[in-house]
Amino acid sequence: DSPEWLEFRRVLFRSKADASLIASSARIINSEIIHPCFIGEGVVIENAKIGPHVSIGDNSNIYCAIISNSILQKNVKIKDSTFSNSMVGNFAELAGVSGSLSISDYSTITK
Repeated sequence: DSPEWLEFRRVLFRSKADASLIASSARIINSEIIHPCFIGEGVVIENAKIGPHVSIGDNSNIYCAIISNSILQKNVKIKDSTFSNSMVGNFAELAGVSGSLSISDYSTITK
């Protein structure tokens, strides 16, 4: 979750900023994706604005959210949240969160 890690992701994305970084099984519904972004297999994004510089791990679900400059690991659930410059661990669940954050695997934050 260090600034160096986020900068590494930015550099990587600059070299591969196209739709090929979105898995074919991802479902993007009524949402805006601002490249560069990586979106993993089985991801569902609905009514959201994602990017730039966002990585979303497999089987994550994002509803009604605005996310930029962040890394979300696998099986993350996000609802009604706005954040940037953040790291979200595997199986974490967030609802009503805003700002910048770094949370570990299996964490739950609701407001």
